[in-house]
Amino acid sequence: MDWIDKDTISIQWSTLDVKQQLKDRDKKEKLNIKECREVLSRCLRRHDATMGLSWDIMDIHIDDVIEERNKKND
Repeated sequence: MDWIDKDTISIQWSTLDVKQQLKDRDKKEKLNIKECREVLSRCLRRHDATMGLSWDIMDIHIDDVIEERNKKND
């Protein structure tokens, strides 16, 4: 989190955060960079200001992307 100017803050999440979250959860699955970007895109598109963005919310999107990929590959 950082200040952009005296009236604005910015909280940034990156594909590295997505990959680290997978690692921290001991997930066997990996996500490529395109899939990590999709997770972040979903976090942005489905953002609810009353809930914010947390690791738990990111986990939901990670799991959805993995599940969709696995269904597609079956």
